[in-house]
Amino acid sequence: MVQERLGDEAPGLSVEGPKRRSPWRRAAVVGLSVWAVSRLGLLVVTLLAGYVDDYDDQDFGIALHQPTLNLFGVWDRLDANRFAGIGENGYTDSDSAAFFPLFPGLIKAVAYLTFGNTVLAGFIVANLAFIGALVVLHRLVEHEFAEATARRAGWLLVTFPTALFLGVGYNMSLFVLLAAGCWYAMRRERWWLAGALGGLAAATRSTGVVLTVPFIYEYLRQHRWRPSWRGAAVGLIPGGLGCVVALFWAVYGDPLAYVHAQRDGWGNRLDWPWAATIEAVRAWMSSPLKLGRNPSHDLLAIACVVLLLATSAAAFVGPLRFRRDQYGLALFAVAATILALSAHVTNKNLPLPLMSLPRRALEVFPVFIVLARIERDWFQRAYLFVALPVQGMLIAAYALDYWVE
Repeated sequence: MVQERLGDEAPGLSVEGPKRRSPWRRAAVVGLSVWAVSRLGLLVVTLLAGYVDDYDDQDFGIALHQPTLNLFGVWDRLDANRFAGIGENGYTDSDSAAFFPLFPGLIKAVAYLTFGNTVLAGFIVANLAFIGALVVLHRLVEHEFAEATARRAGWLLVTFPTALFLGVGYNMSLFVLLAAGCWYAMRRERWWLAGALGGLAAATRSTGVVLTVPFIYEYLRQHRWRPSWRGAAVGLIPGGLGCVVALFWAVYGDPLAYVHAQRDGWGNRLDWPWAATIEAVRAWMSSPLKLGRNPSHDLLAIACVVLLLATSAAAFVGPLRFRRDQYGLALFAVAATILALSAHVTNKNLPLPLMSLPRRALEVFPVFIVLARIERDWFQRAYLFVALPVQGMLIAAYALDYWVE
């Protein structure tokens, strides 16, 4: 705890002498190491899943064969396939409007280097962003707290049950990179950079627009509640969403195409933050031994609700609370949690009111900072004991083309 207090007083300074690596170099080494170990785990589970070819309900037998999975094609599932398709063909149908343009735009750019293979391009973009997110997260947490806390935060993130979506052609890792970078730029008083990164985050996922909340708080706090012209940089964040609206207006003739695609394609609508959770709890309690379509839902979704609420509260009160000058980070956690819980899926064909919540929990990256401040070894072991088996099951299910969200 002494090191953490030193980090609070002089963030970014080394406490072990000048021979240590520079902060960013140290963050890069740790980030690359954590990423490499996580990708090795993904590869091993994917290869093992390739041996499971068939399941016979009559004799409960599993037929073992040689793995037939294409290691890049196997990750071309669900939304990853959608992003790759948009990167290749653009916005060709109304359902595609549910996917914001920055990530598929990067896929299209990288596809020039992969000879038009947008699946491979999506994998490359997602994993480069994944590495970047781990590096920026480590630097941010080390700057705010301590190096040991930063290391734990990275491991807690990559071992989270739905962390597979950070590197399989989804836009989650890009969002975490941009959102964490936005906050770090705020702390360094680089307001226009923070606004630009926030705007890019809003062009990646709708959650990015809530970065306006910590921006306004942090800017006013640092300027002693006296605004100046540099505060106009906050406009870049909703400006990113405005660019998305303008694009969809030009393509579909509908500035709210994203909202309509979510509503009509998935039955996803905004509701009171507690509505979807209450419905999910009631459904689960009526049949507690019956999980949803796969292990990523029902019980896992409810557990994620508890985690988001508990860590958001812990950022303000209790032994894990952030300092007052760090409340902007906690405000982002609260705002992003409220937005995630307000997404209520009412599609009768998908009786999952909290659909995608376990994946959306990755957006609320301060969760992992709060958890990383718990220094007890027993907590770290308990977390891994629960999270890793669930993550393994989700990776296997995803590789075998089961529905995982």
